[in-house]
Amino acid sequence: MNPNVLFGLLYLAVPLAFIGISIKLREAVFLVFGAIGFYIYITRLVFDYFRDTNYFPLILGIIGISAILLAVFFQKYGLRLFRRGV
Repeated sequence: MNPNVLFGLLYLAVPLAFIGISIKLREAVFLVFGAIGFYIYITRLVFDYFRDTNYFPLILGIIGISAILLAVFFQKYGLRLFRRGV
């Protein structure tokens, strides 16, 4: 396996771990940093590998729509997801 691919997967695993930690600890801060890291990874992937393709606008549109859907999902279910047990 190419070392660049391995480092890329490691770079992706860190934000995904932050998202998992946020669900486990019920802290929104980890979710925010995990989502930002994931978005940066996907955006870099799009700019590096899909620069000269016809699908570039489609990929960027999918990323934008998914960010909007995740925000709506968080607004709808965020309180139940991050409610602290007393």
